[in-house]
Amino acid sequence: HRAVTHDGTLVAVKIRRPNAVRDIERDLALMTDLAILAERHLPEIAVFDPVGLVRHFSRIIRRELNFRREGQTIEEFRRLFRDDATLRVPRVFDKLTTDAVLTMEYLDGCRADDLKGITSACVSPSALASNGAHIFLRQVFEFGVFHGDPHPGNMRVMPDGSVGLLDFGMVGVIDETKREQLIDLFLAVDRQDSARCVELVKEIGQPSRSIDEVLLRADVRDFVENYYGVSLDQLNVGRMLTDLVSILANHGLRCPADLMLLIRCFVTLEGLGRELDPNFNLANEVAPFVTRMVRERYSPRRILDRSLNDLKMLLKAAHELPLELRDTLKKISQDELKLQFEHRGLDQLITEFDRSSNRVVVGLVTSSLIVASALIVRAGSASPWLTIPIFVISGLLGVWLIYGILRSGRL
Repeated sequence: HRAVTHDGTLVAVKIRRPNAVRDIERDLALMTDLAILAERHLPEIAVFDPVGLVRHFSRIIRRELNFRREGQTIEEFRRLFRDDATLRVPRVFDKLTTDAVLTMEYLDGCRADDLKGITSACVSPSALASNGAHIFLRQVFEFGVFHGDPHPGNMRVMPDGSVGLLDFGMVGVIDETKREQLIDLFLAVDRQDSARCVELVKEIGQPSRSIDEVLLRADVRDFVENYYGVSLDQLNVGRMLTDLVSILANHGLRCPADLMLLIRCFVTLEGLGRELDPNFNLANEVAPFVTRMVRERYSPRRILDRSLNDLKMLLKAAHELPLELRDTLKKISQDELKLQFEHRGLDQLITEFDRSSNRVVVGLVTSSLIVASALIVRAGSASPWLTIPIFVISGLLGVWLIYGILRSGRL
């Protein structure tokens, strides 16, 4: 809502709807139940980790419902981009903000997809597309935290050509490891290094079943060859990352939720950029970040920092190893050491053993009854009313045993 404070300041006020928390919690519970059913009964859906996605979505939506926390996120983005004139992040009025009400600076600009409004403000659409991509890529590759919903409605083009960002309820976080993996993926595709791509696919994905290595290598090789002869600054980033997700899904590798969110943002941003400028290519903006991060990766300072971290971990392990070894030896000497074995895949074997042993027992009992009744008849010391039932029972047991063997197909 557009509003004015008592001192005349123009502000935007975001108000949480009544009963929103109750309704959303009910919907989330229903989504969780559906995700569990899908993961249990639909293998083609299970590879996307529906329960994990719902859990990730639940965490995001609950954060969106807390407007005070969103205000803190806005202030964090203001701090990160305080020296960047191309980005405007609204100021939050803390005294007018609660868990259910967010009051912030009003950004008076047009939507990012309003070409008429953009051109009338004498702003170049192509420059706007480039600036918007640069802002987002800084969030990802420099700060590791990014706006999770960069659609045109959440972006305002200001009269000076800067981009105003709104709605920070959905924010993604990508750690240094994932950033390095993304950089390595771009480089591996650019260098047509399918072997490295296979390693990255297995590092990025979380296996939900055993992997067919031969088929995975073949699919990754086809994936890499699709970009043969395409330079790094000409890659179709959205398509490449979408193809990556398909490979992960086809081989039972679950894509982490934050990475899925990032890929969705890349696709959204690339689509918006091409709407502003038909010649826009997100890879042109990505290439400088890749080059700079690779250069920083092998800089003396970065190597020194990494070496110091490795040394700290080594010293910690050297300190803890004797203590853990002493505790283990102490448990052995006091007969307190317990080893737990987990047998996998033996249930079916045990069932077959039980079934076979039962058949052996039934066979022995049946043959014993037949032999016993025959001996009784031959001796002539028993009434037919005793021997006939024994023959009938043994015959029925024999028929039942043969039927069971024939039914199992293991005669």
